[in-house]
Amino acid sequence: MNREAKQRQLEELQAQVKQLQAMVAKRNERMTAAYSGASDAKLCEDCKQIRGAIASGKLNREVVNVERGVMALVTSNDHAVVQRIRNMTGQPIAMR
Repeated sequence: MNREAKQRQLEELQAQVKQLQAMVAKRNERMTAAYSGASDAKLCEDCKQIRGAIASGKLNREVVNVERGVMALVTSNDHAVVQRIRNMTGQPIAMR
């Protein structure tokens, strides 16, 4: 592959990453609106509990752009909130 082809490939990859980041940012805005009550979205019981945890400060959500995409971080120091998230995602509790 020559230098020009590699440069084109790199530019295409960068455009795809930016497109992904924009899509995730838009979805994050919709989720934030739903969790804050600023939209007419109907939430299931689990999501209502997550909304309450966010409102109380027991749960933090953050979206971070990285070089090749996006990372969505959900963190909590509250064991019950962590348990709820793990149950929702089917992930077992990590033991420390």
